[in-house]
Amino acid sequence: MSFNLSKAIVVTSVMALAMLSAAQTAQAVAGPLEKASSAVGAPISLGSSIEAGQKLDADEYLQSPNRRFRLYMQKDGNLVVRDGEQAVWESRTSGAGAFAYLQKDGNFVVRSTSGKALWTSKTGGAGVRLTLRDDGDVVIRSSSGEALWSWKSSSWRLVTDESLKAGDYLRSLNRKYLLHMQADGNLVLLNEAKRVLWHTKTGGNPGAFAYLQKDGNFVVRSTSGKALWSSGKSAPGGTLYLQEDGNLVIRAIGGAAVWSR
Repeated sequence: MSFNLSKAIVVTSVMALAMLSAAQTAQAVAGPLEKASSAVGAPISLGSSIEAGQKLDADEYLQSPNRRFRLYMQKDGNLVVRDGEQAVWESRTSGAGAFAYLQKDGNFVVRSTSGKALWTSKTGGAGVRLTLRDDGDVVIRSSSGEALWSWKSSSWRLVTDESLKAGDYLRSLNRKYLLHMQADGNLVLLNEAKRVLWHTKTGGNPGAFAYLQKDGNFVVRSTSGKALWSSGKSAPGGTLYLQEDGNLVIRAIGGAAVWSR
């Protein structure tokens, strides 16, 4: 039997090329092995927002729609907003395994593995949503769309045991309303046209200050401590908000409004 060496070489070459092509195709589908391995254990994105009842575990993050910012629950227990590699806000918490939880009661809390609250937004209400925006701000809104908390703007609310001294103010998130503690002792609510919408009528008391007491009562007091005006409502642990609709509201921990003007 004769054997054609040149034909055998051609056939072998064709088979080798076919096998090489198949291997290249498989690699193209799977990707390089070293890249696939490096993805194991990589931080996990949960989109740009979470709903009540959802959480960020260690090494999980939210990313702004423009992909510039991340709200990252670090492995060391610190919750951080990052602009690229730069931290622009942090909860200043620590502890391996800590997680950030948007509770069903509307409060956003960083908790340790044992469940201890390490940091809280002190917000409340059913159906809240937390969003990382394109400007890097993290905003918690109620089911009706009302802004309840933002790391960039803490000047639109008072928590218990905080006060507004002469010259201090609250400003709504949309910047349309201002609650100003005037030097004459009058607490005044103004719109963007600087028209007075409401005031405590406590002028003539220079140095007076507005104080959200630990019992939740909002009081204007003179320099001697005398109560000049009071909301007359109790909500221990509550928060005073200057809302985007211009209303001034005291809300209990659960989110219920106990006073408004």
